[in-house]
Amino acid sequence: MGVARIVEGEGGDGAYSVEMEGLQIAAKKEEKKWYDFTFPGKKAQPVYLDLKVPTPAYTRQGKPARDSVTFQMAVKKKGSKKGDAFRVSIPLLADRSPVTRKSLGMVKRDSLFTFEGITEKVRANTLVRQLLVSNELPLLAVLGGLRYLIEYPHGCTEQKISRAYPSLVYQDMWRQLGLEPLDPRLDNYIKETLVYLEKTQDGNGLFAYWPGGDGTVHLTAYAVEFLTAVKKYGGKSGAQYGFNGSVYTRALDALERSLRSDYTQFLDGYVYFERCAAIHALVLAGKTDMSYLNQLAYHSQEVDAVSQARIYTAILESNKPMKKELKDLEKVLWNHTVFKLRSGKEVYGGLQQGSSRIGAIVHGSEINSLAGLVGALSRKSDEPDKVRMMSNELVTLGGRNGWGNTHTNGLALLALHDRIAAKRENERDGKLLLTLDGNDKTLSYSGKKGMLQYAFFGQSSGKVRLADPAAKDSFYVKLFERYLPTAPGSSIKARQEGFVVKRQIMYPSDSTGPTKKIWIDTAGQKVAISLGTIVEEHVQVTNPDQRHFVAVVIPLAAGVEFLNPELKTASSEFTPEGKTTSRGSYAAFMDDRIVYYFNTMEKGTFDFYFRVRATTAGTFTQPPAQAEMMYKEETYGNSTGATVIVTAAK
Repeated sequence: MGVARIVEGEGGDGAYSVEMEGLQIAAKKEEKKWYDFTFPGKKAQPVYLDLKVPTPAYTRQGKPARDSVTFQMAVKKKGSKKGDAFRVSIPLLADRSPVTRKSLGMVKRDSLFTFEGITEKVRANTLVRQLLVSNELPLLAVLGGLRYLIEYPHGCTEQKISRAYPSLVYQDMWRQLGLEPLDPRLDNYIKETLVYLEKTQDGNGLFAYWPGGDGTVHLTAYAVEFLTAVKKYGGKSGAQYGFNGSVYTRALDALERSLRSDYTQFLDGYVYFERCAAIHALVLAGKTDMSYLNQLAYHSQEVDAVSQARIYTAILESNKPMKKELKDLEKVLWNHTVFKLRSGKEVYGGLQQGSSRIGAIVHGSEINSLAGLVGALSRKSDEPDKVRMMSNELVTLGGRNGWGNTHTNGLALLALHDRIAAKRENERDGKLLLTLDGNDKTLSYSGKKGMLQYAFFGQSSGKVRLADPAAKDSFYVKLFERYLPTAPGSSIKARQEGFVVKRQIMYPSDSTGPTKKIWIDTAGQKVAISLGTIVEEHVQVTNPDQRHFVAVVIPLAAGVEFLNPELKTASSEFTPEGKTTSRGSYAAFMDDRIVYYFNTMEKGTFDFYFRVRATTAGTFTQPPAQAEMMYKEETYGNSTGATVIVTAAK
């Protein structure tokens, strides 16, 4: 819709023209350069056009052919050269998240790798299927972990750092192996993260998870490690990325203050953990205070494995004469591990109970502890075979989402980097056969590169086997698949995998009755709203246990706009009647969705209320609302999808 009016002069005959990219006129209309209409004097004249967005196309690589639509309208008065025009660009967003599947197997003389077909109907060109072949399992795990970080949807400080930091340090390895970087947008991610860090640095120089929050020492240490890497790899101390030296200096000063005995800004119960993180980051930045390093090494006997590994690494990186401390600490690190004899052969048996005593508030886990040990002992150890077994165990603990969350992925990838670079396991060439629809395709593997990447299309099942059945070679094979089903996001059913999420719409009351409330509890349910009407939405999340780092995501249908009651221009109609239980640690209000982030969400039921106005007539998909633990994504829940129909006044 456009609005035209005469500013100077009389009304009369006029004409308008439209130009569009990615849009179509819905109703049959004779195509002309100009269409006639009448200016009604000084009054505004709405000019309506029924438009529709055709189902967006995708390139053969599974990328959207366009990320926005463009509309341009011009008006003029007949018999005059005077007129006006406007042009707008509107982003195109997917109506649902893609389906992602990953599987891993081994090909050797007596086994092959098989994979199932895709039975769902798939949108044209959205199907991406890629085989990764290597005889070095860590390389496959690294690619899986990096892909997970690139595609992760949220973005607190830790998550932004983890998206950019490992990819940055792996650039040298991809060049060495002659492989294309997995992330072509890495430079943009680094720049975005540097800008975001400025927003989250508090008055004490510490970094917080969200803008305006209180910073923590352990997160600041992680950020400083990343900033140090940017300086190292970014040319001229990070100038390539717009490195802000004052932000870095303030963070270093904050970490140095945290080492003092009178420092009080630690998280309760994490004093030693945060001090170890601080000195590890400081040493990597070239700042070594021997008195604090000796003190932390002396008190390291009864703490968690991650902290001990950081002190061990800090001593090695400092190049200071602390041979006795190194020897004692290495013994302590090995005491965390268990090795067993199986059929007369020594095998890795796991970590001792209590090695991962740090909690969820600092993302503690057994994988984090193992990653810390692998990273530390890979630098210097008298037990290389045991380190290799631990490294292989770390790799096998990775699953569909790499190692399960952004922080663990980051630690595991950083731990494996030096391990892979220092020792390539196998450089033999080989040939495999990929069978699809009864046809064989030969895949040639180069041991020098260490990785074979092969993309293919089609939804059929298949298998991979050795080209020579008598060969003694063995290869790891990983299949990555991603696609968008043809079924719209409105058809998605509710799921409860740790959270219960419900969505409700409330129509305004009139003089004849109370507010009308409708729960959206059936997939594809149709919700009608009159154009211009303000309605109140209610999303309810039931959380059965106290949980850390929870995201509540509420997508909005494209035909409505969020009414922010905190704007200076907001009217009383923008304020919902219902009371939101809590906005969490940080809330993000965007054009297409609202997101509430909780560093800690207590057990109970949380209600979120807000109002929207129906702004555009038409039929729109409303994807489901969802709640998920950001560092344990298998714990989630979502409401049903719906169809929102905005009807124009008759």
